[in-house]
This record gives sequence, C-alpha cells and structure tokens, in this order.
Amino acid sequence: MALRESNGGHRAALKAALGERRGGGPAAAAVIGQALVAMRRDPEFFVDNAKLIEGVANADPQARGALAAALSEAEFLSILRKAEDGSYKILSNSPQLSDNLRYHLGQLHLAVIGGVLFPGSVQWSSRPYLVDPRLTTPKYWRDVYRYNADGELDGWTRYFDKTRAVFNRNGMLLDGMLADEEGDSVRAVKYQIAEKTRRLEMYPIGE
Repeated sequence: MALRESNGGHRAALKAALGERRGGGPAAAAVIGQALVAMRRDPEFFVDNAKLIEGVANADPQARGALAAALSEAEFLSILRKAEDGSYKILSNSPQLSDNLRYHLGQLHLAVIGGVLFPGSVQWSSRPYLVDPRLTTPKYWRDVYRYNADGELDGWTRYFDKTRAVFNRNGMLLDGMLADEEGDSVRAVKYQIAEKTRRLEMYPIGE
C-alpha cells in the first residue's frame, strides 16, 4: 500500500471524516477505519512508504521520536534492517511471512499511524498483554518455532538485540543453525531476572 498524498492531505481528510462522524456521518468514519486497518495489516506498508514517513516525521520532533523508538524496537527484534541506500528490508527466511513476523510488523505500523501520520487523531496501545507475574514475566525477545515435515516441533529461533539464538526442541542452545544436537555445540541455558533492569535474561550455563 503506497501513500499517494502528502501527510497534510491525509491528516485533513481524516479530521474531516471524524468531524463528519460527530455530525452524524458514521459511514465516512467506517471507511477511514477500514483504511487504517488495511495499513496496519499490509506487511509492506512501512517499507513501501519509508521515505515519505521519515519525511513527515522529520518535520515534527515528537513524531521523529515516535518513529525512532518504533524502528529501534523493530531492529532489536530483527524485524527490519535498513540498507545503505536508506531503504528497509523485512527480515524473513521465507517468502511466506510467519504470523509472528506479521504481528510485529503490525505493531510497527500502529506506531507509525498513531505517532507519525495521524498524531492526536488515532490512538493505540503498544503495551504488552497483562500476564500474572506469578506465571511468567515480560520477555524482551521473540521466538519463531520450527517444525519438521511431520508437523512436530523441531526447535525455535530467538531474535533479540539485532541477533539470534537457535534452540533445539529440548530447549538446548545451539552454536549454529546446522550444529550437531548431540555434539559439544549444545549448551543448556538458565533464566534469571536481572537485578538492575528487572528483565528476564538468558544465560548459557558455563558462561
């Protein structure tokens, strides 16, 4: 989905539609809502419009900060990578994007829509789902599970801090994607909450 108007045009159209809604015209608001949902769900929305979005953000310090924060998190989780020519690439090992990757791209798009393109007109929440702390704790990574030809769990790849860690189906850390699971390259890991950050951290046993 490529944006064909200036950001000012989009903001004016949105405000006009919202104003019409308050005056008794819900149909226009429904159309706007559908368009925003389509932006969020289109996995290539940001990469197709990166230059325009960055141009809009650079004109407003608050929008620039919102975009920088959203891109920082996307790069931390290995969702996107910025090329030398300024373009962005979605990081996927397969042409078919996983649901996990689509979710995080959608979160990026929500931040762009609400923090850059339509600030003050569109509200969204980027807060993670609430989980009882007696059950688990927030994790600052994303896990993408792998399955074999029989549909059985084969392991998972963990993305964090612009890097990755590969695990076998038993939760053992591998030194590489093609590592021998029975060899010396397999290591157990432990999880602890760091005292300073209060974040759950992963530590290979022996380090």
